[in-house]
Parts: sequence; structure tokens; C-alpha cells
Amino acid sequence: MTEEEIATTLDAMTKDERGLLLYLEARAVDHGGKVEGSKMNAEDFEMAKAWSALSLIGFSRLLSAHVRGGSTHAVQLSDNAFALAGEERKRRAYRTLHDEVVESLDHHGEVSRAG
Repeated sequence: MTEEEIATTLDAMTKDERGLLLYLEARAVDHGGKVEGSKMNAEDFEMAKAWSALSLIGFSRLLSAHVRGGSTHAVQLSDNAFALAGEERKRRAYRTLHDEVVESLDHHGEVSRAG
């Protein structure tokens, strides 16, 4: 995979690549950067390594002494990767919100509709 073939913007990324970015962001935020390799396929590993080569993320295998609970790799996101993940979460929320009508109570106890 050449540098030109590596998607580094949301519009250039496939749905699977955007999903991988969100998975890695969640692991970075909620699991101390530890990634469960069993949740990734060969294409995910290839993309993570490519993004790492471009410094979008840092991605490496854990030393055997640190492998616990299924975590086999470590990830660190650059500021740009965090910004991309945040924008994708916003886009995903917008798509989800507009795909269905959601009723909820506002702070006055009245029903409001979103979607």
C-alpha cells in the first residue's frame, strides 16, 4: 500500500476504515490504549500499520508480559486522529438520529421529538 493509497480523511475512508478508527479511539480512551487483536481482521491490521507509518496513530504489539484479557496491541492517537474520530462520531450520531424519530422529555417534562 503506497502513501497515496492510505486514507487519512473521513471522506476518503471506507465504512470499515471509519469503524476501525472509532474502535481504536475507544480503546485509546476507555482501555488505556490496549487493543484486542482478536477484534481485528487482516485488513484492520494492515490499515493500522499504514496509519502508524504516517504517524496518524501509534500502533504496536504488546510485550508478552503485558498481554492480558485479550489485549495484544497498543494504540496511541495523534491529535489529528482524535479530531477525525470526533468528527466521525458526530456524523454517525447525525445519521442515526435522522434515521429514526426519538421522543424524550425535555427539562420541562414535555415530550420533544428528534429526527
